[in-house]
Amino acid sequence: MIRKLNLLLATAAIITGCATSPIKAPESPAAGNVPDYPSDWTLKQDSWPEAEEIRALTQKVADWQIRTFDQQGRYRGLASAGWNPGRKKHNELDWTNGALYAGMMEWYRTSGDKEVLDFLMNIGRKNDWQLWKRPYHADDHTVGQTFLSLYEEFEEPAMIAPTRERFDWILKNPKTGSLKWESGTDAHYRWGWCDALF
Repeated sequence: MIRKLNLLLATAAIITGCATSPIKAPESPAAGNVPDYPSDWTLKQDSWPEAEEIRALTQKVADWQIRTFDQQGRYRGLASAGWNPGRKKHNELDWTNGALYAGMMEWYRTSGDKEVLDFLMNIGRKNDWQLWKRPYHADDHTVGQTFLSLYEEFEEPAMIAPTRERFDWILKNPKTGSLKWESGTDAHYRWGWCDALF
C-alpha cells in the first residue's frame, strides 16, 4: 500500500508541478541529439502536495467518475477527433472503460472505498463478467484485467470464467497472418500494437 501511495504521490506531484510552474518545452532535437533539459524541469520537494491532498483529490475524481458514468459521452467523448460523433456513452465493456476500471480498482485497493468496489462489482455482474465482442482484439479484452483483479480479492470463479473461456478458445484457435501494421493485415484484430499490452 505504501508503494501505491508513493506512486500516487509522485503522479500528483508531477501533475501539480506542471500545473503550477510554467515550463517551456525544449525545441525538437535534431536527429540523434538529446537536449539538455533545464534545471527547472526537476520538481522541488517543498512543492510536493501532502499525501492527504492527493487522497482527497483522487477520491473526488473517483466520486465524479461514478456519478457521471452514465453521461460519459458528454464528458469523455472525442467528438472533435471524430471518434465519438454525437458523444454517445461508450459500451461498458469497451477499452476506454476498461482503462477506467483498472484505475478505479487500484483506487479501491489503496483507499478501501466501498462505493468504488460496488461500482466495479455492478459492472461485472450486470455484464455477466463477459469480455466484449471481438474474440482476438485486445481492446475487447481490457475489462478482463479488472475482473481478474476482483477475482484476486474475492476468489469467485464466475468473475473470471468468461475471460478464461475466451483465452482458452484463443489458444486452441490461434490467429494466423501478418502482424505488420498496415491495411489488409489482421494486425488490427490481434494484439498487434504496443498498447495492446496494457
